[in-house]
Amino acid sequence: MGTKQTASPARYPFLLGILVFLFFSPLLTAQETYSMRVWQSENGLPINIVHSIAQDSKGYIWVATAEGVVRFDGLDFTQIPTPPGFKFSTSGSHRLFATSHGTIWLASSTGTLLRIQGDKATPIWKVDDAPNASPITQLIEGSNGKILILKGPDYWTYHQGKISRIDSVSAEVHELFEEDRIKRANSGRIGHDGRPGALLSSRQSQWKIDDDNLLTVTTDSGQTWPIFLPGIGREFEVTEMLEDRAGFIWIATSLHGIGLIRQDRVDLQPTAAGLNRSSALAVLQDSQDNVWIANRNGGVELMQGDRTEHFDFPTGEGHRGVVSALYEDRENRLWAATREGPIFRWLGWRFVEEFVHVQQFGQVHNPPLVNAIYQDLDGILWMGGQTGLARAIGRQLDRVGLERGYPGGEVTVMSGGVEGELWVGTAQGFVLQYHEGRLRTIGSPSELLFRHVSSILVESNTRVWVTTLGSGLFLYDGKKWHHFGEDQGLPNARLTHIIDDDLGHFWFGSTGGILRASRADLLNRTTQPDAPIHWLVMNRSDGLPTSECVGGHNPAGWRFKDDSIWFPTTLGVVRVDPSLTKVNRTPPPIYLQSVDVDGTPTKIENGRIDLSPENNLLEISYQGLDFSAPEKLTYRTPTTWL
Repeated sequence: MGTKQTASPARYPFLLGILVFLFFSPLLTAQETYSMRVWQSENGLPINIVHSIAQDSKGYIWVATAEGVVRFDGLDFTQIPTPPGFKFSTSGSHRLFATSHGTIWLASSTGTLLRIQGDKATPIWKVDDAPNASPITQLIEGSNGKILILKGPDYWTYHQGKISRIDSVSAEVHELFEEDRIKRANSGRIGHDGRPGALLSSRQSQWKIDDDNLLTVTTDSGQTWPIFLPGIGREFEVTEMLEDRAGFIWIATSLHGIGLIRQDRVDLQPTAAGLNRSSALAVLQDSQDNVWIANRNGGVELMQGDRTEHFDFPTGEGHRGVVSALYEDRENRLWAATREGPIFRWLGWRFVEEFVHVQQFGQVHNPPLVNAIYQDLDGILWMGGQTGLARAIGRQLDRVGLERGYPGGEVTVMSGGVEGELWVGTAQGFVLQYHEGRLRTIGSPSELLFRHVSSILVESNTRVWVTTLGSGLFLYDGKKWHHFGEDQGLPNARLTHIIDDDLGHFWFGSTGGILRASRADLLNRTTQPDAPIHWLVMNRSDGLPTSECVGGHNPAGWRFKDDSIWFPTTLGVVRVDPSLTKVNRTPPPIYLQSVDVDGTPTKIENGRIDLSPENNLLEISYQGLDFSAPEKLTYRTPTTWL
């Protein structure tokens, strides 16, 4: 009997990477930034007029619109059929209330009330028997499952299918309603006046509607910022707000659908004057805390605090002076190699050429592209590039060949070992260590799957990490190589750089975003083939302007003195603060969507499915609830029971 497991109603099998058609936009450009996702009618809402929003006890988001109620699981909207006699309106106010067991209550502006359980809506107060047209402003769950209702000035209970007026309201009931009123007034819910109250989030930021009817947020540091809706600006009316269990802020609007707001985990740097959003190639912080950024348009940007200055390299007519490598040596001299060949040194106010034709390192009139520079403990400056490897002796370069163990080919990266010794990676897949006057091969092309080596991180001679463009991550343990590729769960195999954050994690630039994995997870996998690796993926949903980090230039990432981590991308330089990057280790709730046997929907009776030997295909559809980035959810399903 064959099996098929799926992770959504759309039936994508096994590991899931689902794309959601959403609008995305950064909201603020300060130290604390937010991003918004917006869902409108083209994304599944019945209409963009939204009255109320709520989250039930199971985690689903519910939306009351002018044309019906929908349940949202992060991917799809499911519209709930409404019974005859219950009418929605583009005017007035519908309110949603959530109680236990996933139950949702919908109160209309005409005084009617629906109870929604699953996909079924049951009228509690119909239009004809509603005692008055006053709206229901509060609905809370009391003891013994009783529902307490405030409708106009009157108090009611609903219990065991019966509505009863409370003629004499006890002090205990008054206290319950007062606590609920205060809670709603501080959680963005619709108040007695039909307007949303302020929302004080779990992060101590306050979201409220100002005197001009515009949405603002005041951070815990006391800064107040306006909130802009992507494609709309500030001119939108908020009808209700909600903080969900993950700490994300939801807004319902009168004309523009619903939005989810979350704090970014990545900053685009800098947002002050000077840098544009052109492709960055390399980034480095020098010993004087200056930040140097090479960009695709040529030259470098020097950032000193809030001041940014651009420097070009005069490499000849028709050349832009695009930088291929930046490096600060042990004497605090800054070097910049250019694609056109000349290599420059920083004098403190300008760059001057040091090596023009790079003699004895290729043809004199065809200088090579230098990809990497390194200075060893003896003060020797090494330069590697398209035509190989060389050592600088004065202003001359001495080419290194087979006589010193270099196998030939293009040098792509150089790094220092634990004792300051030189490590070299090549485009052909060699990893070499300089030892006692010779380069010795530590990794061969066959061991690194013939891939371009993009970075080398040496923790010890028995723990060397190597990233490649195409085959992912490798670890040398002093005896053999271990591979971490897409077959082992790596989200993207085109890695541009590796950085140790000293917090137990490695960070990777990749062409699919910024990745993170714990050292412990990676090491466990080398001895336990089934040990999980928990990869964190940062992309547009986390504030990245693009998911593509740039490789092929050095350095393709840098850990700054404040421990922040910077990566060049195709739309500028981004910064991550590892100390603020928290991962929710609690898996999202998983709900069964459907079960099909041989293409026929099948009910589950008492938690079991009965199959016969004649059955060929079992198809199980399920969904994990995650609203921040549902496309990142992956599922690991044991099948040993089949």
